[in-house]
Amino acid sequence: MACQAGLGPGGFHRAIGTTCLALSALALCACASGPRGAATAAAPAPPPVMQVPAYQSAHHAVQRASERWVMAGQALPVVITGPVGGSSGPLLLYLPGLGEAADSGERWCRAWAAAGYTVLAVQALADDAQAWQSDAARSGEFMSLAKAHHGSSAMRRRLDAIVAILGEARKRGQQGHSLLAAAQGQGLVLAGHDLGAHTVMVAAGEHMSGLQAPDWQAAGWQLQALIVLSPHVEPPADSPRYAAVQVPVLMVTSTADADPAGLLTSPLDRALPFDLMASNPRYLMMLDGLPHAALAGQATVMPPAGAHPDASAATADATARSRRGGDGNGRARQGSGGSHGRVGDEGEGRAQPTGRREDGPAKPAARPRPPLGEASAQLRVTSAAQLSSVFLDAWVRQVPAARQWLDEQAANWLGPIAELEHR
Repeated sequence: MACQAGLGPGGFHRAIGTTCLALSALALCACASGPRGAATAAAPAPPPVMQVPAYQSAHHAVQRASERWVMAGQALPVVITGPVGGSSGPLLLYLPGLGEAADSGERWCRAWAAAGYTVLAVQALADDAQAWQSDAARSGEFMSLAKAHHGSSAMRRRLDAIVAILGEARKRGQQGHSLLAAAQGQGLVLAGHDLGAHTVMVAAGEHMSGLQAPDWQAAGWQLQALIVLSPHVEPPADSPRYAAVQVPVLMVTSTADADPAGLLTSPLDRALPFDLMASNPRYLMMLDGLPHAALAGQATVMPPAGAHPDASAATADATARSRRGGDGNGRARQGSGGSHGRVGDEGEGRAQPTGRREDGPAKPAARPRPPLGEASAQLRVTSAAQLSSVFLDAWVRQVPAARQWLDEQAANWLGPIAELEHR
């Protein structure tokens, strides 16, 4: 049975929200947020924990089906996740990252389905799914491989395939598919990770030479929102590139969201689309220390104990923290729209800020820190999944309480694990 959306207690929030808020209270006692470069001032008294409750989306039991659809003469693996009893919301299309299978975003898909949305996950092109088994990958040509998959030729084929897949989903729903029948309106939400994130931005209007975004209205869809996990940046990164993106956007990245193919020089690059876009509303969730692979949404987000840490990700995280203005004493940026600076997790030796530095010279790169443990990584992924569900309630279902909580209280609820900006 679905719980009524609103503010109140819940199992997720007892485990996550209370911990985050307790740490946030300690953090706010230790440091003050303010304009970048300003001297540290006495921090105001933090609000009592119960004044920043967690917003609760409806919570449904979830059902999931893995299928193989025949598209253009080829079998295409798809995974459909939805609430038991059907969905009254739009269809949400999830596109995995380069080399990921259709089922790789299970954490995200289950969270959105539990909130009442039907999610269709698919890797639209077979060569995207098999990228890391290609000759180029075996030769170690990872950068050129990634450039080809992010390029205009592959993107055109991918967009054409997505439109065809959505048409097939609609047809199956009209024929009574148990999971797709309930999502038969025109509403459409696009979400993706890595290559999938780049694809949904282009599908929503990001300029790419020689390409035009699909005509969603002509295809019978109304594009309502985007969820962009590990945003990709193509040159030139300027405002005109994103001028045509005119739907609500949530971007999720982290201080350790390094590009495994080396196309981006810093995790901070992933925040550029947020800074350059003109569309409102838009949100940027900058998680603390979560590696790129964890944002793919798989069940286990960190390497097993004893595994060699990703040194490149650790170094990128340290560099990002330094460039974002950390002074080692917890001073951080106060983000627009009510964001607040944070310090790191208690018990992990962290006292790094989460604000992005935009003025003055960069400080010397900070020393790489040990990777997050599984529990800390899971906390971040779970919080991102919950926040993205609230974003959907706020801007797709148009729930006023969700929008108010997202804009006014979410940043404090996240506490030490992330910064949230909105414009």
